[in-house]
Amino acid sequence: MMSFFFLLFASLTTSTAQATIFDAADLLPPNSGAISGMGEILLTDPTSEGVEAHGRYGLNEDWNLGAIVGTGTKEKNFRFGGQGIFNLLPDWNQQLGLSFLGTTLYLLRGDSGGMQFQLGPVFHKRVSGWSGMPANLHAGFLWQLEARSDHLTSGSQLVVGSDFDVGSASRYYMSAEFGLRLAKADSYILLGFGARLGDLEFSPRNERRERDLPKKTKRPKERDYTDEDFGK
Repeated sequence: MMSFFFLLFASLTTSTAQATIFDAADLLPPNSGAISGMGEILLTDPTSEGVEAHGRYGLNEDWNLGAIVGTGTKEKNFRFGGQGIFNLLPDWNQQLGLSFLGTTLYLLRGDSGGMQFQLGPVFHKRVSGWSGMPANLHAGFLWQLEARSDHLTSGSQLVVGSDFDVGSASRYYMSAEFGLRLAKADSYILLGFGARLGDLEFSPRNERRERDLPKKTKRPKERDYTDEDFGK
């Protein structure tokens, strides 16, 4: 019991870094995207509030990439950066999914800007949640490094949470997460909402224009001529 109260007290003491998994464990198939936003409350002293917007893209079967921008109060003000998640073990049948998350952020604390780096393993499993809707449970251990002009600080967190669908088409989802300070990090809670956009197309304009033309109006393919054609 004393150990429990000591751990709780340690999680609420002054800290220097904070990071989230949020919806990164909701892996996207190749060439598909998602957008999401979240609100967070830092429980450490001084407490603060913030909001973040995320954009994600499924690069291939193994990699998802993301962009992050946000703002907040006190110890975690404006921030922007990128995120990558590598899926080492897919979430198949009874097997837990295992991915590795990496994030790089420029973070403004008061008038001081610095770089924050985050790396760690994330376990995730898609299950049948409330009302039969799919839910993606995740848990991870995150190690962080924050570099500023006058100091370099590392920290760690234990993070648990879930993304759960709120529509039968699996287009929209909500997120809830709790981060527990282990060493020189922040304890926090967050709630978020997101939308999966489906397949994204980035074909060249001319290629799209020809593809959209009716079949009878499409230009025939040019023929490659040889010396024999001119000798007839």
